[in-house]
Amino acid sequence: MSKNFHLVISAAREFAQLQRPSFSQKMQFQDLLLAYLDNLPSEDITSICNILASCTHVPRSLVMKLCKQDAGICRALLLTSSVLQDADLLELIEGTERLDHARIVARRTSLPPSVSAQLRVLVDDKVDRALDLRQRPLFLAEPGGEVSGQIGDETVESTFLDLCVEDNDILIYTAFADHLGLNLISCKTLCTDLTSRNLPTAMRYLNLSEETAWRLYRRLAKSE
Repeated sequence: MSKNFHLVISAAREFAQLQRPSFSQKMQFQDLLLAYLDNLPSEDITSICNILASCTHVPRSLVMKLCKQDAGICRALLLTSSVLQDADLLELIEGTERLDHARIVARRTSLPPSVSAQLRVLVDDKVDRALDLRQRPLFLAEPGGEVSGQIGDETVESTFLDLCVEDNDILIYTAFADHLGLNLISCKTLCTDLTSRNLPTAMRYLNLSEETAWRLYRRLAKSE
């Protein structure tokens, strides 16, 4: 069975790389994934969601099915999938039982007014903070070059250490966004402009150890 699970992940990678898949190819992939979905380990479903997050030709119904998994599993889709339409986002954030989904949706780089309004109705501090920070400028050190304060604990350290071996850059951008209180676009700029002083300044602000900071820098350099 584990071999079959591996084949499903491989099929997701191959499907995501297709340039212009036919309707038949889309349906075949959807049927394959749905046939195994209920039995797939959560970490495999997470991997599939990460693979499909930037895929523009994945069937919308399949994306919605995946987005109804636990928020931690489908995070990448909720955050970045362009397949999700306004009505889909509204459905996914409806009800307090999907508050974790709403908190992730609130961090999307582009939200229609109807979704933003519905998110405000939830009256949740984390949702409101994400919405308020959407236009916040890129993190910078103080004029004197010193960091204005520091945060960080073992949880922050372990989070970024784990991300050093993660294939999906979006998860790294999101971790910076979560801990620095920035929007995703700013954090993508932070992580991709390796010649800027902003990245080392941000890592100092997070109080990352020298080892973790160096491993994270090397990991980001591989994406360039």
